[in-house]
Amino acid sequence: MKLNSNKLICAVALMAIGFSASASTFYNDTSLYNANLLQLGDGVQVGNEVSLQGKWSLTNFSFEYYSPDLALNSSLNVDVRFYLNNGTITNGHPTPGTLIYDSGLFYNTALGNLPTGSHTVNYFSADLYSGPGINLPAGFILPSDFTFTITFNNFSTNSMYLPLANNTTGFATGPQYVTSFGDYWLYRNGSWTLLEATGNTPANFLVNMAGVPEPSVFYLGAVGSAILLGASKLKRKR
Repeated sequence: MKLNSNKLICAVALMAIGFSASASTFYNDTSLYNANLLQLGDGVQVGNEVSLQGKWSLTNFSFEYYSPDLALNSSLNVDVRFYLNNGTITNGHPTPGTLIYDSGLFYNTALGNLPTGSHTVNYFSADLYSGPGINLPAGFILPSDFTFTITFNNFSTNSMYLPLANNTTGFATGPQYVTSFGDYWLYRNGSWTLLEATGNTPANFLVNMAGVPEPSVFYLGAVGSAILLGASKLKRKR
């Protein structure tokens, strides 16, 4: 019966490994586009604050933009940053404070021009954990409240927009993990301002985030119970 016991423990261990290693989408509002656009200023940071349930290690981040121009300036680039919301209070809410991730200039002349029209910019694990900017540390768990910002630089005479989505909690076909708030942070001239889009339109940017979920206390408790139950059964059969 010792062999069976080892099999049981190995099976539970594999379940735990599979659970922690399987990346899945925990936020996706790209299907909730509300037919509105936020026009961007050159070099101006804009960001959404999100409230996250559960513990997640980020593996993928993407956002959508739009430009009506036939071609974009060859020196146009984009920068994504993540902040803890632990700054000074503005409009009754803590502003983005501690910078925890900075992608650096994701596109520039050396990497090729950004496409015009509607396009998605993707950041993968290599960009998040070993890119040219300020990287997330290995094994990093996203905080329960954070802000991501998007900045386009050097678009000259181009017009750049972020499509907007309605508010969502989690995403339409999955568990409820993330709450969006419908407003956005603007950083300009050294200070943060919390704003709403014109006409009270929800101003959530079209974003997709995926990551590796950390085992919950409930899950670990269930695993422990399974091990104890298996050991108890094996003991009675001796």
